[in-house]
Amino acid sequence: MSIETNLNVNPYFDDFSANNNFNRILFKPGTAVQARELTQSQSILQDQIEKAQLGLGLVEGSIVSGGEKIFNTRQNSGTLRFIKVSDSNANGDVVTVDNFLKGNSTIFSHSADTSIAANNKISAKVIAVADGAQASSPNLKTLLVKYLNSGGANNSTQEFAAGDLIMMPDGTGSNIFAQVANASFTPVGNASSAFVDSGVLYAKVALLIYLHKL
Repeated sequence: MSIETNLNVNPYFDDFSANNNFNRILFKPGTAVQARELTQSQSILQDQIEKAQLGLGLVEGSIVSGGEKIFNTRQNSGTLRFIKVSDSNANGDVVTVDNFLKGNSTIFSHSADTSIAANNKISAKVIAVADGAQASSPNLKTLLVKYLNSGGANNSTQEFAAGDLIMMPDGTGSNIFAQVANASFTPVGNASSAFVDSGVLYAKVALLIYLHKL
């Protein structure tokens, strides 16, 4: 199914018709090019694609390449985990989970010592986020993470736990704060991700490239 927008109007003047059997428009050096000619060049190309797809068996929405469905529980060789956080942080500020995708998206355990260089800080990379609310339990505000470093005494603490404070530099010299929800919400656990890999899709008599999204 081709694009249905009528382009045979000002300022495009695309009066291409496959019945005229034109397959190419030639341009001469030193001669002005009309918008109509450029637009018709694209229409000729799309007409050729439409004719080719009949022999290839492509229909609207056919995947030409890529587009695999991928489901995993790991991210770059690290186990994916979820962290559910409270609606507000310890300062009473409402938590906006999208903010945790800013900067380098690395979160740290937070204490009175706000220095990232301080010892014994748990750190994790935020892969994705999902909004929510405690009133919509179990769908709280959630961070999908891959842990980078353990913390605590002798680095024996492997991950964030209920009630822990979290901070993340936002890349502007400030920090973003959150607090892991209390134990009644089961705030930490194993996670998984699913996405459609990038590929090429046949649609509207065109080969469209799309990128994967987590």
